[in-house]
Amino acid sequence: MVYRAVRACLDDASLTMPEIEAVVTASADLWDGKTASNIAITEAVGAVMKAETRISGDGLLALMHGAMMILSGHYQRVLVVAHGKCSEADVDAVSNWCFDPVYQQTLGVTDSQALSLQCQAIKMRAAEMTGEESIGALVRAPSWSDSCGLTVRQGDGACAVVIEAGDDGIVLEGFGYDLDAHYLGDRDLSRCDGLARAAKRAYEMAGLPDSQTDINRHYWSLRAALQLPPWAEAIGACSFIEGLATLPNERHQIQWSGLPPFAAGMQRLIAGVKDLRESPGSDRSLIHGCHGPAGQMQAVCLLHSDGGPC
Repeated sequence: MVYRAVRACLDDASLTMPEIEAVVTASADLWDGKTASNIAITEAVGAVMKAETRISGDGLLALMHGAMMILSGHYQRVLVVAHGKCSEADVDAVSNWCFDPVYQQTLGVTDSQALSLQCQAIKMRAAEMTGEESIGALVRAPSWSDSCGLTVRQGDGACAVVIEAGDDGIVLEGFGYDLDAHYLGDRDLSRCDGLARAAKRAYEMAGLPDSQTDINRHYWSLRAALQLPPWAEAIGACSFIEGLATLPNERHQIQWSGLPPFAAGMQRLIAGVKDLRESPGSDRSLIHGCHGPAGQMQAVCLLHSDGGPC
């Protein structure tokens, strides 16, 4: 699976493995059922006798690490690979390891339970602001539902991209990340302060104001549709009430099924790049990634196309 993603990436870029100077991967041991899961893919990603780093988190964090390697001036071209396999084990049971080992792991708390608490908090906030009838209509609206209701299904998958120094074609012009409070009770789950901080860092790096006037599309990595209004609010795309009324729409792209853990952000990045390749003229997209209970870790990347070949 990982090799096929790498092979497709190199073919798309018209490169061979010797032209890759360094490799950054993203994966998690427990999801793969292996200690040091990157060791199992060393050959598949061409990392033998090369600089190689593994990030235990969403693939966008690996992308940022690779970008910083290039910004250091020591590397010109880096391969970034992310993968996740839900088929290896009971993913929800495995997610219990993310929680505090003394107070929360012993209660059997999982990602799905954290997600349910978050959705409940968002519904309560919406009900306070709009009334019970409005939030009931929202939850039943076809635009908010996939075939399994409001939860985005996960799956197996691997993604790979090559980044290199230069300012032609599609440019990674800004990125930011943030890790929110560990305990669910220390966070307002109806909002996303961590995402707001991550977006602010990305905007500042790109030299953009804290607004959405220059961003044409948003590519979201969500576990539930109800996360979209408060998360769109966090990046400055709209108010919470506007999000309830208008999202999702053509500017806010969601992948409703098959998002692999740890590769989800990279999958959204590739979707954004493909659309930018097909867009005439200048265009800018925001790519979102996250992992952890109720989106504890948030990552934002800004892509810009000058309309030239890429």
